[in-house]
Amino acid sequence: MNFQILRRSYATRAVGERKGTLKDVQKQLRHSRPDTTLENCVKEIPESVYAMADSMYEKIAGPDPADLLARMPAKGGTQ
Repeated sequence: MNFQILRRSYATRAVGERKGTLKDVQKQLRHSRPDTTLENCVKEIPESVYAMADSMYEKIAGPDPADLLARMPAKGGTQ
């Protein structure tokens, strides 16, 4: 992990998750042109990477408590 990885991660997430515009990120990274930010810092992350990270998180953290509650039968059982 180094400073450049942090800058690229920040730029990729800020633009990819629409937390700010490319122009906003360009200013924060102090680039003179937005295309410099786009070409050098913002990287495309394939959907398969997100799916893999989500599945790994679920294995580590366990199931979502909201999902567990949704699967539980209503109090009093069925009639």
